[in-house]
Amino acid sequence: MSRSLRHVLVWLHVLSSVGWMSQAAAMCVLMVLSATAPSRDAAVMAIDAAHTLDATVLVACANASAFTGFVLAAVTTWGYFRYRWVAAKFVITLGQLYLGIGVLSPRLNDAVSAVRGGGEPGIVPLAAGTALMASALAFQAWLSVAKPGGRTRRGEREAVPPSIASAPVFALCVAAPLFDVVVLAALGDPTPVAQLAALVVVLVDRRRRTLRSRRALGAAARPEPASNARVAEVREVCDGVRALRLIPDDLRSWEPGAHIDLTLPSGTVRQYSLAGDPGDSGYLIAVRLEAAGRGGSAEVHRLAVGDAVRVSAPRNDFPLVPAPSYLFLAGGIGVAPFLPMLVALDRAGADFRLVLRGRRAGAIPFADELAGRHGDRITVSAADREPRPDIAALVRTAAPGTAVYVCGPEPMISAAEAAGTVHAERFTVGADATGEPFDVYLARTRATVHVGAGECTLDALRRELPGAPSSCRTGLCGSCELAVLAGRADHRDTVPAPDRGREGVFYPCVSRSADPLLVVDA
Repeated sequence: MSRSLRHVLVWLHVLSSVGWMSQAAAMCVLMVLSATAPSRDAAVMAIDAAHTLDATVLVACANASAFTGFVLAAVTTWGYFRYRWVAAKFVITLGQLYLGIGVLSPRLNDAVSAVRGGGEPGIVPLAAGTALMASALAFQAWLSVAKPGGRTRRGEREAVPPSIASAPVFALCVAAPLFDVVVLAALGDPTPVAQLAALVVVLVDRRRRTLRSRRALGAAARPEPASNARVAEVREVCDGVRALRLIPDDLRSWEPGAHIDLTLPSGTVRQYSLAGDPGDSGYLIAVRLEAAGRGGSAEVHRLAVGDAVRVSAPRNDFPLVPAPSYLFLAGGIGVAPFLPMLVALDRAGADFRLVLRGRRAGAIPFADELAGRHGDRITVSAADREPRPDIAALVRTAAPGTAVYVCGPEPMISAAEAAGTVHAERFTVGADATGEPFDVYLARTRATVHVGAGECTLDALRRELPGAPSSCRTGLCGSCELAVLAGRADHRDTVPAPDRGREGVFYPCVSRSADPLLVVDA
């Protein structure tokens, strides 16, 4: 349910509650006037006015106020017992309904008959009861504004709050009290038939959503634990690029296009494509030293043979798809994920071509190795010697059915994507992580984190979860992934969609929420 729709329901609750309270106070005044009237005619007139309010407008307002309050607790993440002020309003409302329907309304009918017949009406205790109801309504209004204890989780019954209701359920919540008001006006019957039926539907829907959220929490994917590894080999590939072979304690099989998360001795996590042969023992990565970077590449370049690191199990978001032919476009270190692909295609006798572009001749990684192994299927160009290749023309002129892969700087990828369908893997992304403020509910820690308009979601989460993982902070690597249990994520990342779909995941380094509340498994 969107914020605007929820506001409509809140205002319907507020207006009906104010109407209930003001009419209860007016009835109290009319009863006092009836008890103190100098003549029987004046007393009858006052008690008749109170009875008319009770039988018409007050009943409609009371029904609408109680129903919308119950529904707000059911269709939103408030719940009936999550917040103490909501629980107090719930209990008070039940008491008011019993007092009004079971006690005050029958006695008011008796009082009207007594006043008209000249008998003893017993108006004073009736006025006191009505005043008590008006006071209770005023107290409930204060609870709604002050929300004492509203930011705690005391009394919470569920580890996972259900998602907020859908638009059809919301429409039913609004239509039911309005329908009963029309029936009351037409037939004079105050029974809230439609509201009772709608409340049953809402409660059943809430239970369904709660069970679904619990299943999502139980089924949320947990990343495989990282394993210890040691650096077995370090070699210079070209100026500024080093290749490292890592031998993990738990070596996993992998396919071309896979990558790993490398946890360095400092605790820094970086993501690197696997550049070796899937049949080799160990993981080969290639890292360019970025002097203006955040320090990860510099730390990798300081590693020596025998140093201990940690590596994740390989994950593949850039797989090699079946095709009659292949065109690979690589910019500098972007050639790394293509190396095992070319090995596999060469063994299979497949048709492929690689265009490799670098800044200068001595700084193009694996250029000589590739040319020696694959011959004229490799085209290498350096910016300090040759003009820039026409990426768009290469894509457009590729044979029909050719699978085009591109990895490198953003201008190269953008040019390729503009010319046709390609498989791309990016190094950086310029996503804006700011936007409308929202809240994130952490289902496991049972805490709510507010994300400000100009604040990155990941930074906000780290106030509650200092160890929340991340690597690229650009919406590229996916290492900060969280499972979404309720709400809709505003995806601003470029991480390929996992098999279970993008609706169930969230990358807080750049993404935000499309709803006022997002519930995540954290």
